[in-house]
Amino acid sequence: MAERRNPFQMAIGATVRSPGNQFLRNTTFSALESLGVGKHVTNFGRYLTGGVQGDVMSTLPEQDLKYIKTIIHNRDVSQAALSAATERLKRNPSLSTVHQYRGRKGNLINQSAYNKLNKLEQRQYRFSGNKEVSAQDLATAQLEKMGYWNDSALGGRGKAIDFTPHGSIRSYDYDVPSSLRNTLGQFSYNRDVKGNLNITDRWEVNQSNASSNDRPYRAWWGEHSDLPEGTIHTNYPQLSPTNRVESPKGKLNIPLASRAYDIANALGTSRPFDIKVSSPYNQLKINRDLKRP
Repeated sequence: MAERRNPFQMAIGATVRSPGNQFLRNTTFSALESLGVGKHVTNFGRYLTGGVQGDVMSTLPEQDLKYIKTIIHNRDVSQAALSAATERLKRNPSLSTVHQYRGRKGNLINQSAYNKLNKLEQRQYRFSGNKEVSAQDLATAQLEKMGYWNDSALGGRGKAIDFTPHGSIRSYDYDVPSSLRNTLGQFSYNRDVKGNLNITDRWEVNQSNASSNDRPYRAWWGEHSDLPEGTIHTNYPQLSPTNRVESPKGKLNIPLASRAYDIANALGTSRPFDIKVSSPYNQLKINRDLKRP
């Protein structure tokens, strides 16, 4: 729900969003990005100073799109393997169980590993029962043979098994740059009949009214739970109250982003905006630069 603003805030907000100021802000933020300032930082600046033209951002850095396509590609491969494994189980139900053998040291091995042992080695193991095998287990084993890692968090950087359904990505679940996580926290996507990858999200500060310590957020005090990345954490020496000697360092938190958010709200200049990006899926590159852990 949109926040109510008084006439003063509405006047300030309209002035900031005027065409002349819009051009100046676009030029300033573009220049900052060219100097290496992260997109997530300039997006926060845009939010604080009136949003973006038309309230819609239609571009993302090519590097961010590369991480996104890698995650989607891994989901494609993983789900194809899962479908094939499901069909295998339907045709051969005996695959759903596997014999297990326990060694004298307590280690467990499957039938396939047991069969590779010689007669003398097999005497070191005893039958331990059956293990249920799911289609996902079969798919995982097949994907690991293809060089995929059984760790979906690596999905943005290399070949990783990821059975997550298509439709949305929570970037915090993946090892991706902070600029991507702080621009697209949890976003939706689809691929249309023209072969375009369509990404949609909304850039705003969550209005849950919670502080980072789960207490109600108070303007001008504390850290907003949706803006922890904008807090500077520094150490300072603490003095003992008894002998005034230096004791272990304490932490001083300076929530700059939260204070900037408070100022923008007070002036009426903050404005959320939508992110709607469309790019030819087949032209996007995939990350394959991660070495196997």
